[in-house]
Amino acid sequence: MKFAIDVSRYDAVQADGSLQPMDWQRARLDLAIIKACEGLHADPAFASQWKAAAGLPRVAYHFFRSNVEAPAQAQFFFSLLEELSPFDRLAVDFETLDGMRPEYALNSLAVFLIEIGKRHGQALIYTYPGFWRTFDSRLTAWAAKYPLWLAQWPRDTWILGFPLKVFDASQLAGLKAEIVAGSLKPIELKPWSGPAIWQFTARADTRAIPGYSGVKKVCDYNAVASELVPAARSRVCPLCGGSGKVAG
Repeated sequence: MKFAIDVSRYDAVQADGSLQPMDWQRARLDLAIIKACEGLHADPAFASQWKAAAGLPRVAYHFFRSNVEAPAQAQFFFSLLEELSPFDRLAVDFETLDGMRPEYALNSLAVFLIEIGKRHGQALIYTYPGFWRTFDSRLTAWAAKYPLWLAQWPRDTWILGFPLKVFDASQLAGLKAEIVAGSLKPIELKPWSGPAIWQFTARADTRAIPGYSGVKKVCDYNAVASELVPAARSRVCPLCGGSGKVAG
């Protein structure tokens, strides 16, 4: 089992408002997961974070906006990835409809994924159960071919209306030990058999992470359950299987 944090501009913000990348080498993490963009807007900390994480396995992720044309989003995403190696992976954060119909949002996501697949293999899909389960399961079976990055926080009690729980270094180590031992597991989310990456808390104390640069007090922590080997490129639409006809 390997572990990682995922970061965006908020994890780089300093007290004076400037941005500073993490010291990824000091952080003793197995993977760097970095936000590149959202819709057609770049994350201002991405370039410096991506460069600072050189030498580590990396995942660049795009926050998908369902009301923005999918090919344009894919093209913009790639425009930011000048230093992309075959061993770097890509991911799409899918957690909002932006006022669009569910069928339309899913189709747009599929288009985005096939555009990514043409150039850099299968991207991971980041989502959370409360959002994904709003879709008709008959419309989401195709997603099983893409690795899942699951956001599900079983011990983050603030979600349930209880007092905030922040996991300091010893508590975070305890959570990780439970995951390694198999006593703490992610819930099942169809159509996947399990996540490739599990974001198991959003309340990790940043003081527990050497090299963390921002003033933000908590961050997202992930368990990496499978090896993220270079993905094969694909030119087949996940929804239409190459027929050109998209369901929904």
